[in-house]
Amino acid sequence: EGHEYHAHAGVYIAFDVWVHTIFHILRWISQGNGELLWTTNAGISGLITVFVTPLITFPMMYWKKKISYEVRKGLHYFFFFFAVAMCFHVPVTAIPNGGFIAPILGTCIVVYTLD
Repeated sequence: EGHEYHAHAGVYIAFDVWVHTIFHILRWISQGNGELLWTTNAGISGLITVFVTPLITFPMMYWKKKISYEVRKGLHYFFFFFAVAMCFHVPVTAIPNGGFIAPILGTCIVVYTLD
């Protein structure tokens, strides 16, 4: 079912965002580059993403029965912030190592908006 795939993708993204962020922070700090977290597009967009992802995913993962459908659906609109931040996370010139994210999520933004 399509919704089941959507739910599994959400859980994967929620997990991956934290693992990805933790290892970037550990690497940058160990290299003495902790300021990259707030001085680069990757750092700033990553902070935005790591902040909004739990707002989108945690209610569905942990509190689905306690939060109304309307609130959960409303929290899904934070996807716009997630997607826009991710569009700036990696330059398009970085293909194949992540440069694909802006065109793909840009398309998702358009489809999500039209829906």
